[in-house]
Amino acid sequence: MTELLAKGGLERRAVTPSEIRSIEPALHGMVYGGFFTPSDFTGDIHKFTHGLALACIRHGVTMRFPPI
Repeated sequence: MTELLAKGGLERRAVTPSEIRSIEPALHGMVYGGFFTPSDFTGDIHKFTHGLALACIRHGVTMRFPPI
């Protein structure tokens, strides 16, 4: 998977538990390993999805949701 993502321009690398803790000291619990993507960051998912929905509507999309 990492090779496929690299072909698309996404840089990521496998990291050890100690590397993970140095990258994100706030993590707690058992960590066995993971991947680090330098271009990744945190955002407000509600703000993003709301803005995306509004942009879609501005471009003529009709939102249709199933009944709850």
